[in-house]
Amino acid sequence: MMLITKAIERKLQANQAMMDEADEKGVDFSIANLKPVVKLFNPMGSGTWFLYSMDENSRAFGWAKITSGEYGYVDMKEMQHVSVGFGLGIERDLHYTPETFNETIKQWG
Repeated sequence: MMLITKAIERKLQANQAMMDEADEKGVDFSIANLKPVVKLFNPMGSGTWFLYSMDENSRAFGWAKITSGEYGYVDMKEMQHVSVGFGLGIERDLHYTPETFNETIKQWG
């Protein structure tokens, strides 16, 4: 399965451009109120990623819950090739309905 479709990639990169512009202008914004674009998960165990943005090097920013939840970056090129056993890899939640990071952390944190 393609983890990041072209449509998702465009949304992630648009969010990255918005974050970069805000950073350049010194605008402070609350990450907690942003809505992730995509949810990825490990079908064989722990590991769920809620991604908001992605740069031109396929480095995505979001919040992950593996053992404890934290904000950070993940390399999407690597994620696409992760093997979790039985011929499976990381998958995209096709039924994900975006909520803010704040709401996500309340549910998953």
